[in-house]
Order: sequence, then C-alpha cells, then structure tokens
Amino acid sequence: MISLEYAPNVGLSSFFVGDLLITASLISAALIIWVARNARGSMKEEEYSKYKRRMETIEKGWILFTIAAIIVLNVITFNYTPQIVTADYLSKLGVGNVSSTACPTVPPGSGYQTVCNGVIQRYVDELLPLQNEGKLMIVVVVAGQWYWHFYTVLPNGTLMLTNNLTVPAGKPIVFIMTSVDVNHDFGAYDELGTLLFQYQVSPDYVSVFAYEFNQPETIMVRCLEYCGPGHWVMVSSFNVTVS
Repeated sequence: MISLEYAPNVGLSSFFVGDLLITASLISAALIIWVARNARGSMKEEEYSKYKRRMETIEKGWILFTIAAIIVLNVITFNYTPQIVTADYLSKLGVGNVSSTACPTVPPGSGYQTVCNGVIQRYVDELLPLQNEGKLMIVVVVAGQWYWHFYTVLPNGTLMLTNNLTVPAGKPIVFIMTSVDVNHDFGAYDELGTLLFQYQVSPDYVSVFAYEFNQPETIMVRCLEYCGPGHWVMVSSFNVTVS
C-alpha cells in the first residue's frame, strides 16, 4: 500500500510553521529595536548619510531574505501539498482522470445544485474497481448550509447516504466533495482536537482528496470557512475503525 505523506507527516506541522513565524517576529522586533536605538539623534550630516545608506542596505537585505524564505518554504512543501500527494497516489494506482476540477457551466437557476453529479459519478466509476479490490475507500461528501452529507459507494457503484459513516484505519480514503450552495471548508479533527487536514469545498467544483487515518477514533468535521449565520452549527463526525 502506498503511504500518503503530507506536510504534517514529514515534520512541517502547524507548530513548525508557528516556530518559523515566531522566529521571524523576534528577528523583526530585534531589528526594529536596533534601528530605533541607532536613530539619527545628534548625528552629524555626514554620519547620518552613512547611517542612511547602511539602513537602506539592511532594508534591501531584509526584503530579499523574506522573499527567499517564502520561496524556500513553498519549494519544501510543494511535493507534500494535498493536490500533489493525492494525484501522485492515484497515478501510482493507475488512475489518471480523477482530480479536483470545475463542473460544467450552466445558466443561473438551471440546476447548479446537481451540475457536479455527472463528474462525481464518473470519478466513482473510475475508482470503484480499486475500492472493490480493497485498495481504497470512496466517500462522497456533499456540503450545504449547514450540513455535511456523507455517501458510501456500494460494489455496483450506487451512492448510499449514511448517517453513521465508518472508515477503516490504515487504508486511503478518497473524499470526493462538492457544495450545493456556497463555499465551505472541510476540516477534520481527531479526538485531541488536532486538525488533521482541511480542504476547500466549493459549488460548481469537485474536490478530490486522499487521506489515510492511522488509528481508530472519532473524527469531528467542522466547516472552517464562514458560510452564513448557521456556520457554527455545521458540525458532523465519522468513525475510524480497525480495517
């Protein structure tokens, strides 16, 4: 079985990123204090001119450092982003036509709520042989104000709405997600309240995301993007069991 390794699995957790931000903040604060203490004050014109040139050099250096840091972080995390990991995993299983994509465009009021159904069914049909072989599990997620609907897929490809979703630990779960109204954000939390992953769920768009849960537990699902007055009640859960 192919291991799914996202950024959090290789040490780039929120704590790691937080440490980087704290370090950058401390460096910035130290620089500000140093500049404040070395302000012009009683400097002569010639001294101030040298000081100004030095400050301009430091400012340019700090800007270049910031740009370089952003580039380096993006390069480090690129191969561990959800889109890349999911696509790479499915590609190794021989699936090349399943990826996050926009749905066909329809005129306003012409059934936009169901415009993604064809894309979802096509993806389900593509992944179904792998599910029947036990290599993965398909879960279709439909978001709306203010609910999460989970569908499992029967061996014949039929979608079955479930109020008690159960997925196996140690096996990749392929989430196929869309929204029927506004933008939502699928956030999965473990029993300790740690955010395992989050993924944008949008109308007229199908999001595909593969994730492998490590242990049996109850996963809490929250919407992490404001979606209206009922946003705070958009909570659901599902269980991870021993496969």
